[in-house]
Amino acid sequence: MRIPVNEGVDELLKTLVGQFNPDDFYRRLATFVASHIDYDFFRVTIRPPHEPYLQVPFLTFGDRLVTGLPTMLAVNESLPGEALRSGGVVRRDRENVETRYGDEHILFSDVGLAVLLSIPLPSRGQLIGTLDVGFREVSSAGDATVAALREVATGVCMLVEHAWLLQEHWSLAKIEERHQVAREIHDTVVQSLISILLQLEIAQRRIRVDPAAARAELAKACEAARECLEDGRRLVLNLEPVSRGRASLVAVLRREIDELRHAGIEAEFLVRGAARPLDRADADAVGRLV
Repeated sequence: MRIPVNEGVDELLKTLVGQFNPDDFYRRLATFVASHIDYDFFRVTIRPPHEPYLQVPFLTFGDRLVTGLPTMLAVNESLPGEALRSGGVVRRDRENVETRYGDEHILFSDVGLAVLLSIPLPSRGQLIGTLDVGFREVSSAGDATVAALREVATGVCMLVEHAWLLQEHWSLAKIEERHQVAREIHDTVVQSLISILLQLEIAQRRIRVDPAAARAELAKACEAARECLEDGRRLVLNLEPVSRGRASLVAVLRREIDELRHAGIEAEFLVRGAARPLDRADADAVGRLV
């Protein structure tokens, strides 16, 4: 069933609001494009600002698995790059071997495509990537198909850009989370291990001349080791997603508040209204913040 462009854009917009799922967005985008164009191959490319390459966040051959296609394409050595440089639709036929790029060889030879079309995605006066479609039959890539591709590209270009930006932000957030964990490990576990090592070295030096002092240092080292183990357990518990446990997010937050109170810190936790279950990723994010 052909989905009107405006209606399709509205539906795609919903996938960008709230908990963003890149795979779900691109699958819906592929389905939307398929309602306008009966393609055999579909690909989205994005060009990061000022970079000489294109990223490929999504491609599909339907149910067929094809390996060997790159996830990054050089702007100067790819069909999508040619479309960006020309500013218009670029068509490549299997019989035209003079300007064939590496990924085209796979698509024509291994997949059996006869025609490839690539159209730039314009957004706020810039070309931010391409929509690429391929066909096994030359007759499927006529003027009506090109017109439909132009209409779809114009409607979804900004959504594709926002989806890519959200995906990049999500990736950067994961990297920052890893850096934060690394800093916590350095500030707690690593520092404790250094202290334990120093205490053991002191005990080793004193064991013959002053056994009592050596035993005192060993006791300190044991206590530091227990504290280090507790710090390690705390870090692991903080990393464990809330969704993997049986406790709800509310129960986890109550437990954290109780621990603060036991430590002598004034804290209060209130739930107004009926508690509603959150999406798993949202619950994990809130749990880690606490």
